[in-house]
Amino acid sequence: MVYIDTGGYNTARVDLACEVARHFEARLIGVSASAAQPRVVLPEKGPATISLDMSPYLDHAEADLRCAKDLFHRVAQAHECRLEWRSSIDNPNDFMASEGRAADIILAGRMGNDVSPHHAIDPAKLIVYAGRPVLVVPASVKTSLLGSHAVIAWKDCREARRAVLDALPLLSKSKNVSVINIVEGDQRLTALQQTSDVECFLAHHGIISRSVIIEDDGRSISRQITDFAKAHQTGLIVMGARIHARLHDWTIGGETHDMLKKCPICLLLSN
Repeated sequence: MVYIDTGGYNTARVDLACEVARHFEARLIGVSASAAQPRVVLPEKGPATISLDMSPYLDHAEADLRCAKDLFHRVAQAHECRLEWRSSIDNPNDFMASEGRAADIILAGRMGNDVSPHHAIDPAKLIVYAGRPVLVVPASVKTSLLGSHAVIAWKDCREARRAVLDALPLLSKSKNVSVINIVEGDQRLTALQQTSDVECFLAHHGIISRSVIIEDDGRSISRQITDFAKAHQTGLIVMGARIHARLHDWTIGGETHDMLKKCPICLLLSN
């Protein structure tokens, strides 16, 4: 399943979604949603008012969806894929999360300044609510995630274990896999034991991998993961998405937030 908006970075995402769908002989579901939001009028004096005439906003939302559908089919027609389209005048995050029940994996882009907030998807919210692994695709995909080097950013937690399990189909198509763990010096032996278990788990699924223990150099963890991935021409990074409960809501962890915001490589996240 791939989300389509009216921004300028859909082509790489749809091309990649088609490549993955074709490789696994799967159908590809294109999804889009746009919320019809009334305009708040702020006068110079007096209270703010809300326009009650929803017609212009419904028209705008419908135009968003037509544009997204046309874009999806225009890009996907170059690939031999079984296609399906779903759209709604609705909150994009809510609609995409609910439609995720029909998919094995969801492809989404980052929130961009070139997309209306009423039409944009927030991948962090998808990770929390969709119950599916989310593959966050950068604006341009320089290295295909199929047949290239893959990196598992390991941290011994439930989310990382879930991410590795969810990533098995993609990891099985990778040229080679590195399980990296960034730790302080006195944690090296424990880290190696953990990543060796991950190696063994992957081997039972026919995936050969290697452990790489990296001593924390004080920079952000996200920067160290990304630098390792760039140096090894990585096409896919797999990691768990840490979620924190806060005031009856859920927030994404700091490392996950940094990766979502800056990572230039396809990033598979699970919670």
